[in-house]
Parts: sequence; C-alpha cells; structure tokens
Amino acid sequence: MTPDDLIEVARVLVPEGPGRPAQARLRRAVSTAYYAVFHALARNAADMLSGRAGYSRGDAAWFRVNRAVDHGFAAGQCGRDGGKRNALNNFPADIRAFARIFVELQEHRHLADYALNARFDKAAVLNDIRQAQRAVALIERAPEPDRRAFAAHVLFRERR
Repeated sequence: MTPDDLIEVARVLVPEGPGRPAQARLRRAVSTAYYAVFHALARNAADMLSGRAGYSRGDAAWFRVNRAVDHGFAAGQCGRDGGKRNALNNFPADIRAFARIFVELQEHRHLADYALNARFDKAAVLNDIRQAQRAVALIERAPEPDRRAFAAHVLFRERR
C-alpha cells in the first residue's frame, strides 16, 4: 500500500462532481487523506535511514524504521506545538510545506475520527485530499539530504 493508493481510496469515497456523500464517507476520506501523508512520512524515514538501493521494502530494518514514526511526536516536530517551528526554518520550503499539511490533516483526522458532532463539507474534504496529494509530491521531490535530515527530525528527540 502506497500513499498514492490511499489518496485514490479517498477519491473513491468522495468523488469530484455532483452529489452529496454521506458523513461517514466524508469522515473516512479525511482520515484516509491524513494516512496517505503519514505513510509518505514513514516511508521517507525508512528510505532515508535504512536505505532503498539493494534493500527490499520487506527488509527488517526498513520495516522497523517505517513503524518507528510516532504520530504525536512527528506532529510536534512539524510545528503542532509551536515550539519546534524554529527548527523547521532550517529546512527548505517544500519540507516546511509538507510539515504544515501533515499537522493540518492530522487535526482534521482527529475531528473526523473522534468529534462525533462535527459535520464535514464535501468541498473541504476534497481540498484535504488535494492537500494530501500535494504533500506526498513535496516530500518525494525534496533533495535527499533534506529528506534524510527531516526523517531524523521527526524520529529522534534532541538532547540538550
């Protein structure tokens, strides 16, 4: 399963064009869009820290790094909590944009999954899906040294 596969699932749940999808479809699409971005983040970390060339994605080291990404810690490192935003200034614009989208979509996913009284609008959900697709493209096109540094940034706590 790739980030693009998840984006496609979100698009199936809430297609462009006329129609008013059920709230369950809208919620599931928001959650799925977030998970596309989360999987792009985890995949980037695994590729950059355990290596791609000559390694199978089923390799134990790749899988371990992929599974090591923590949703909450990563969001904090991406600026959710405000204090880490200065560290992001050391990254290029594409990485900073990815981080912003990651945090925004995580917040939307929390509403979709846990705020039972929240109502979702089709246009906003379609925008979340487009943002997820943009985020995946941003991380994939960033230079490898920046992707590697970002992987370390979202995985490891800084010791002072």
